[in-house]
Amino acid sequence: MASFVKYECLSEDTAEKGLTRDEAIQIYHRDFWCKLKCDEIVPERIAGALFDMGVNAGLGTAAKLLQRAVNAIGKPLVADGRIGPATLALVNSLPPDALLEAFRRECLYHYAAIIDRDPSQKVFWNGWRNRIYRDHP
Repeated sequence: MASFVKYECLSEDTAEKGLTRDEAIQIYHRDFWCKLKCDEIVPERIAGALFDMGVNAGLGTAAKLLQRAVNAIGKPLVADGRIGPATLALVNSLPPDALLEAFRRECLYHYAAIIDRDPSQKVFWNGWRNRIYRDHP
C-alpha cells in the first residue's frame, strides 16, 4: 500500500497562509489522500499520481481520469468520479506501468481540453505536463 508521507504537496508559502506544516499535512491527508482512497491502491506510483492530480484538478476529476484510464486499457468501468470497490479492484489488478501511462494520457487530454476552451491557459501547459510526468515513488 502507498504511504501518504511520501507524497507531501506542500509549497514554501504554507506558513504564509497561516498553516503549520503539520496542519497542512493533515489537510492534504484528510481532504485528498483519504477521500481518493489512496491507501487502498496497491501500486504506489498510481496512488501518488492520483493524489497529485486530485490536488491539482479536484477529487472528482482525478477519479474520473483514473476510471477513463482503466477503460482505455480495455476494462469496462463507469467513470462516475467516485473511487469505490469496483474502481479499486480494477486499479489493483492492472499492470501498473500500463495504467500509469493511460492515466497520464487522460490527464494530458484533460488539460488540452482546458486550453481548447480557453487558449490563454496554454501558458500552464509545460507546468501541467511536467507535473503529470513527475515520478512518484
